[in-house]
Amino acid sequence: MKVHCELYPIEQCWGYAKRVYRFYPESKCKDVLWLNALKALDEIPIISIRRFFIRSQHFMDAYTRGLNGRQAAWATRKY
Repeated sequence: MKVHCELYPIEQCWGYAKRVYRFYPESKCKDVLWLNALKALDEIPIISIRRFFIRSQHFMDAYTRGLNGRQAAWATRKY
C-alpha cells in the first residue's frame, strides 16, 4: 500500500496552517507560539478542508486503479 502525504488530508491542513503561521511575528515565548499555532489552525476555511478530503479521495481512487504517482497527480488535476 502506498503511503504519502497526498493520501492524508490532515497533512494538507498542516501545510495550510504552516503557511498561515509564517505570517505571525516571531516570538521566543512558548505560550505565544502555542497561541499562534492554534490561531493558524483555526484559520483553515472549512471549504479548504473539504477540498483536501476530496483531493485525497481522488488520489486513493487513482492508486487503486493502478496509476503511479505522476499519473495519479495528472489524473486528479485533469478530472
